[in-house]
Amino acid sequence: KLVEFNMSVAKLIKDRSDVSIKKKLNFLKYTGESILEKTFIDGVDKNSFHDAKSYLDMTLDTVTESDETLDLLSLLNSHSDFIYAHSLGVSMYAVMIARCFGYESQSVLFKISLAGLFHDIGKKEIDRELLEKPRHLVSREERKMIESHVVRGQEILNAMRGIPSEVVQLVYEHHEDQEALGYPLGKPKQELHPMTKILQAANIFIENTLTNPNGTNMTAPSAIHHMEKVYGGRIDLGCINALKSLFNVAKTDKKA
Repeated sequence: KLVEFNMSVAKLIKDRSDVSIKKKLNFLKYTGESILEKTFIDGVDKNSFHDAKSYLDMTLDTVTESDETLDLLSLLNSHSDFIYAHSLGVSMYAVMIARCFGYESQSVLFKISLAGLFHDIGKKEIDRELLEKPRHLVSREERKMIESHVVRGQEILNAMRGIPSEVVQLVYEHHEDQEALGYPLGKPKQELHPMTKILQAANIFIENTLTNPNGTNMTAPSAIHHMEKVYGGRIDLGCINALKSLFNVAKTDKKA
């Protein structure tokens, strides 16, 4: 895997003179290690994981073509290792879920991969200590500050060249849900982008399975069960069943 990664790095930096090779190598080396060590969840379908990694590689190839986007992601990973690894995981698992829905277009999968990569970019402007504070200790005002990251993310991405408007919308909506109980607007599902539900589900899944700063995490089956029990209809059932298929867990009947 490491040899394969080193070869992909060589491919990415070939014929690129507009970005510092040293900066790019350091960034991609860290990213590759995060993918291999942190975002592979035991029990996942390996072919699906490899396919999603290929799309993330393609996304990173595009992102690292300019110093502007490279610096943005570098800032995110230097601000919080956990948030950066989380973003890589959301990018990959959102692509896997999208594949389960039958999405095949490279353009569509690229957008969901890019949205996953940038979905928490607004958190780079929030104090790291607050972001890593245990949830039960966060005050109401601090919760509002954390929730502001979706608006901050929208503003950051809108100010950048070359970010598709659909990606900006997905980043802004990734905490909305199927019962209009999410934030920032509590939108009904009919008004959400069709892929918002995918990004939302991937975000919650990775939030529970990736080892967090407090050193805790869940297995994939436990995380999926937790999502069904705690969130219920706020998460699209098709996304739940997609995750179950990726981890060979019995699917939920729509009539149940």
